[in-house]
Amino acid sequence: MNEDKPSRFDDASAPNKVANTIENAQSNESLSKQNVADTPSHLTSNHDANTNTATIQPESTMPEARVQTDPSNDVLTNANEPINATDTGTGTGTGTDKINSTEADNGKDETPMPPTEPIPAPAGWSPKKKSLFNLGLLIALIVIGVALILYAWKLPPFTPTVQQTNNAFVKGQTTIISPQVSGYVTEVAVKDFANVAAGDLLVKIDDRTFQQQLEQAQANIDIALTNRSSNAQDTGTSQAQIQAREADVYSAKVSVDSAREDVNRYQGLVAIGAVSRADVAHAEAQLAKAQAGVQQAEANLQVAVEGSKKTTASRSSLDANIKNAEAAAKQAQINLDNTIIRAPESGQLSQL
Repeated sequence: MNEDKPSRFDDASAPNKVANTIENAQSNESLSKQNVADTPSHLTSNHDANTNTATIQPESTMPEARVQTDPSNDVLTNANEPINATDTGTGTGTGTDKINSTEADNGKDETPMPPTEPIPAPAGWSPKKKSLFNLGLLIALIVIGVALILYAWKLPPFTPTVQQTNNAFVKGQTTIISPQVSGYVTEVAVKDFANVAAGDLLVKIDDRTFQQQLEQAQANIDIALTNRSSNAQDTGTSQAQIQAREADVYSAKVSVDSAREDVNRYQGLVAIGAVSRADVAHAEAQLAKAQAGVQQAEANLQVAVEGSKKTTASRSSLDANIKNAEAAAKQAQINLDNTIIRAPESGQLSQL
């Protein structure tokens, strides 16, 4: 037997090498013990990429035979099992290597028969564990990379539910606080940028001047009220004077009527010589005096009426003075209140 070891199988040339092995096994009658050369058979080859094993299954009419090459002693074995050809070497085939078997002993070199049908793909093939690990690692790296990109750009599912920014401005209502009166500041009750509530004390201004103005306005109100009261009394006096002057006019008119009757009576008596002409002249003088009294009484009545009108007119002026004094007092009170500056609404102060 040839001592040379058979060449290792190449994955691409494995079916041809298996066919050569089978033909050599069939030509060796001492090992096969059956005449398989004249019997047609349907051969299939299953190739395992990991173990380089080929299995040949004849037709069902022939007994199964297994030919196995031993890389150590090149001995062919035969059994009623599928034929397996195993190469445990570590080299690679070139497609021209030949398997040394019993062909060397018999000195025969037959041309291998090509398979009648295409050899199907290996059944039950699975990648190596290292290939699976590398594939899983690659997939994991891809997933991590995609997740990092989504997170960096804040895309779903990393889109934040709360919007955050460090370059935004909040639009708020700005209230300008300025004193309504001028004066010296006596107290500052808050600090810069402090949070305050509506009505909190902020600044106090010296209120002594405004307090004096308020007191003066209140005094003016009292004076106006006093004048108004005096005017009311004057109005009452004027009405009394008018009534008295009207009575004087009436009395003067009565005197005129009485004097006129005396004159008429004395003129009748003088005609019969009962009275003298002097008595008639005296009666006429009394009539003229009475008529002058009526005129004086009417003049006094007119003066009283005019005085009453003036009193009434001054009363309207005094009422206006009272209103002015009250308005001045209110303004003085407002100025006094403005000496205390309070927060109009809640918020944060700026720099004072």
